[in-house]
Amino acid sequence: GRVLQMVFQVHQIGAGTFAPPAEESRQFQATVEAARANFDAWMASTGWKLADDMRKQPPMASWKSLLGVPDRTVRIASIMPVGNQVVLELISTWTEDGVLKEAAWVAVLIYDVDGPVLQDRSYIDLANWPSARRYARERSQAPQNQPQTTGAGVMDGFYAYQKARQMPVELSDMERRNLSIIEGAWVDVQNTGLDTKVIHPERFRMQWPVQKCSCNLNIAKEVEAIVKEAAPDRKMRLGLTYAKGNQVAAEGVVSWTENGVARETPFISFLLLDQDGLIIRDRRYITLANWPGADKMAARLGL
Repeated sequence: GRVLQMVFQVHQIGAGTFAPPAEESRQFQATVEAARANFDAWMASTGWKLADDMRKQPPMASWKSLLGVPDRTVRIASIMPVGNQVVLELISTWTEDGVLKEAAWVAVLIYDVDGPVLQDRSYIDLANWPSARRYARERSQAPQNQPQTTGAGVMDGFYAYQKARQMPVELSDMERRNLSIIEGAWVDVQNTGLDTKVIHPERFRMQWPVQKCSCNLNIAKEVEAIVKEAAPDRKMRLGLTYAKGNQVAAEGVVSWTENGVARETPFISFLLLDQDGLIIRDRRYITLANWPGADKMAARLGL
């Protein structure tokens, strides 16, 4: 089954493209060593032959992308292990026409009991990506194969698969407190307008890594006002949350109506809380082009 889900691309490419794999029936829990042994055994029996056969065929998918940017490298910026899941912030670098480029992105991985990745839900902005040219070319050549998925509720199926396969996690008192704040008061604040109810008025920073932008609370309020003007009925809802130490990662959806048509766009935020439970950083990954008020937001932030 398919493992990769490209969350930002659902409404351009269609949800069916990223159908998750079937549920596994194995119940044992493997150690790191056992997972490695399973992988080595599969490579010996199947993997190396599969690789040899694919080398004789024209390159496709990610292999085709890699050949187009052979100097692409990936490094981990932050890592949050939570039960059988890992939430990663990453940075890709590559050269394009002799110019060094980089892009920030997020991967949310869920593992099967014996080690393999069941799902990789990646938050990638293809407008700034090593294989952006290939994707743009292929989409322009075959627009009939690129269904537009509109309406509300499209993203919920993505989160439902992950929820059904989450292993129970024992949280500390601080992690439980932080989750409660984010799932309750923070969502309320996002839906009513930024204030200092749960946000530190002086230390807070709003960051958009994909757009390479960071600002203080006052500017963040100006941006929220732009969004509210563009989509007065916009609402945020959470799909999944993860707590580790003094940080919470929250996957969610912003929905609104535009010219009478229901629209929604996904995001993921990494929220850092201080010892008093006030949010001092919101590092949010979005596709700006799909966000309400995108043009005015870009102008205000100098993008």
